[in-house]
Amino acid sequence: MAADRKDSKEDVEAYKAMVVQREAEVRVLFPPRFDFSKVCSCNECSAKIKVLKEFEANLRSRDALVQDLVDKVARDQDTIVHVFTAVERMVWLWDILNGNLQGLDETGGGILEIKRSKSEDDMRKMYSEFAAKLMDYELLSEPEFIDARNPGAEYADTHSLKLEMEAALHFINKSKSKGVVHNILHKIEAIEQNHEREQRNAEEQERPFDISISKMHIVNQINCLEELPVGEIHRECQEVLQSLDPKLVNSIYGAHDKIDKTYKKMIGIRRQFWKRYERTVSLASNKDQEKHSWSGLEKTLFSLGQQAERFNKWWKTFEQHVTLCQGSDPKSLKTSPP
Repeated sequence: MAADRKDSKEDVEAYKAMVVQREAEVRVLFPPRFDFSKVCSCNECSAKIKVLKEFEANLRSRDALVQDLVDKVARDQDTIVHVFTAVERMVWLWDILNGNLQGLDETGGGILEIKRSKSEDDMRKMYSEFAAKLMDYELLSEPEFIDARNPGAEYADTHSLKLEMEAALHFINKSKSKGVVHNILHKIEAIEQNHEREQRNAEEQERPFDISISKMHIVNQINCLEELPVGEIHRECQEVLQSLDPKLVNSIYGAHDKIDKTYKKMIGIRRQFWKRYERTVSLASNKDQEKHSWSGLEKTLFSLGQQAERFNKWWKTFEQHVTLCQGSDPKSLKTSPP
């Protein structure tokens, strides 16, 4: 029997928690059905009720603002991972083309020493820089770093130029520089198609294909890579990464939890009052004087007011922290004064 009573009590508590959770999800602290002014409309209580309703409006506004920040974090995370992956694929394109070029020289009996251009070097530095950042931010596992100056023809054998270009074209779509990058990669694709067509023609005509023609096409493709807007992509990634600083992101997620807990706590206080009030109102119907005292409303309004004050104090700290981290728009978190 004792075990049954324990289970029953746990079920009741679980049900109460579920009800509070549902009400917290719809973000309503004081629905019309539970209007405190129905209990007492004296000046003192009316003033406190008005403050609480204003707090509810501000809380709802701040909740929407924090949700916008949470959504922005998700978008920025998606953007930076996509753009980083595009950068990775473009680095691979350089390796493939350098490997192809080196392979041709080895076929011709020569040894080619591949020298990086400033554009290629900047792209690789950006790749390493952002790979380290993304790992720090737990958005990336250990990447496949490609740092060989002479990748060799064997590298080209395991990585398809077409597949890497398709991947780069797809992932760069999240970047502001997508238009420029698309044009450059399509130029490389057109050169590759022309190269393949010339090779097929030579094969059909049963004549040897001139290696110098292949070398010319590959050099032209590498020259196209030199046109990639490395600086623009770098600045864009830096800007996005600033908004993904772990301290800032943790503060935003923490704010989301704080608001949710504030709703639950205040809804719990409100529900507890009305449950007690509805049970005792018939017994106290003859006590019209000082309803805010005998009904427990005075204590309830005080408890709710304390919760509101604590949240407002916390919000000021959160607002200052996020504004400092963002370092761009100090008005982004401003709402009506509590």
